[in-house]
Amino acid sequence: MKIIHASPLFRMLLPFVGGLLLASQVPQLSWCLVIALPLMGTGIILDKRMISFLWEHGMWMLVSLSFLFMGALVWQVDEMNQPTDLEAANCRELEMAVVLEEPVALKKFGAESVGHLVGIRHNGEWIEVDATIVLSWTQNSAVPPAQAFDSLYISGFLTNIYTSSEKYRAYLDRKGLNYRVYVKETEWGGAHQGLEAQAFRVQQLLSDRLGWLIGGDQLAAIGQAMFLGEKSHLSKATRKKVAAAGVSHILAISGLHVGIIFLLINWLLMPLNLWKYGSRARNLLILVVLLVYMFVTGASPAVIRAVVMLGTVVIFRLLYQRYHLLNLVALAAFIQLLWNPQTLYEIGFQLSYCAVCGILLLYPVFEQAVKSPYPALNKLYGWMGVSITATLATFPLCWYYFGQFPTYFLLSNVLLTTLSFILVLVGFLTVCCSSIPYLAELLGMSCHWLLYAFDKVVTWIASLPHAVITEFSWDQPEVWILFAELAIAGLLFILPKLLLPKKQEEWDMGVVPG
Repeated sequence: MKIIHASPLFRMLLPFVGGLLLASQVPQLSWCLVIALPLMGTGIILDKRMISFLWEHGMWMLVSLSFLFMGALVWQVDEMNQPTDLEAANCRELEMAVVLEEPVALKKFGAESVGHLVGIRHNGEWIEVDATIVLSWTQNSAVPPAQAFDSLYISGFLTNIYTSSEKYRAYLDRKGLNYRVYVKETEWGGAHQGLEAQAFRVQQLLSDRLGWLIGGDQLAAIGQAMFLGEKSHLSKATRKKVAAAGVSHILAISGLHVGIIFLLINWLLMPLNLWKYGSRARNLLILVVLLVYMFVTGASPAVIRAVVMLGTVVIFRLLYQRYHLLNLVALAAFIQLLWNPQTLYEIGFQLSYCAVCGILLLYPVFEQAVKSPYPALNKLYGWMGVSITATLATFPLCWYYFGQFPTYFLLSNVLLTTLSFILVLVGFLTVCCSSIPYLAELLGMSCHWLLYAFDKVVTWIASLPHAVITEFSWDQPEVWILFAELAIAGLLFILPKLLLPKKQEEWDMGVVPG
């Protein structure tokens, strides 16, 4: 495809990711690759005939091999720096220093949290370690009212995590969780400091204020998740119906939200263009707002990808340079994978990049195939096209990880796209103005009723018959409903060409009607 050939960074990303996958799945083979490729490169440099051949026929092959080698090398270096193996301390009672990664949550059996183990006390001295562990308190233990980034000194029994569930095992492996500590005694060690911890506290402060302004337990929880990425207050019922309606991407902070905020800030700062250096000042302020928003919302893979992409657009504007969106996607992926290669196996990372690449690669083809001479119809087609192309790109991953697919995904996205756009705008303004009397209350009330409408539409779609496909079989009515939905959409796409063939023919030939 022309778009891929015009995106050299994207073409380099593919062998780089291949090198990461090779190194993670076949470590012995990847080490051979790490050793063999530099030797091969040296041989090529010393052989003038090989240089001439590659220059004429296969320079891109050499570049691809180099990035394959780079991916394998980056993974191997990261493996050397992985958290401490605690096997020597397994099945022992220990004194440990832990920094919590999430609040302590009450469970049926007691309480649980995930923490970063930073030290173990041995023979009266603290030994520095680096590992992620699950902390479990029984019903008889004193459970501390601790939040994320609080430091705890605990004594407890360390053991491996055993499970017969393959999916749960895969989840634990992706999180790097191999050990559990059954806590006997807990002592609070104070609030952990640092940029990430401060960002979390700001998020909690804004989340509490936003919840008070919006009101309504689950409406406030949806708003907190949608505007700030705080999902701890969402009930299982709300999560389930949002997934059944196929709009989980709207509820989670993603590139959609960052893009809307980018457009809003860009519009609000337009008056700066009246100043001589206003254009550059506006772009710098946009960059600062995006970075602050990224940290406050937890810096998920989707948000980092969107902020890096849009931040690069801003930088290119400052430098008056041209850019290609697919190259910016690849640049964002390179930065995230070089910073942490393990991110490659995070579900959020995979879904985020598959969705945006699907839109960039497939949507132009879709748009060209269904364009009509009617702007309003094209806008409707655009909403449907973005949903269809993103869904096609992410469907294999969704089915592999979750084993289900929303039957009415197209209906829900068409109905909720405009509403979610308005919701994110009003929600972001509510967060920014949350300390301004009267205005904050007015915006909070607006959010409440918009979220009420959003929740009602989601509830209605989730309650429709056969809303979730759990098995692709012709015996399942859900599959027939899905195909009927796609057939209706296809009919809408070709209807203008069937009813007004002459007008459509003129449009295709470049003669704009009227």
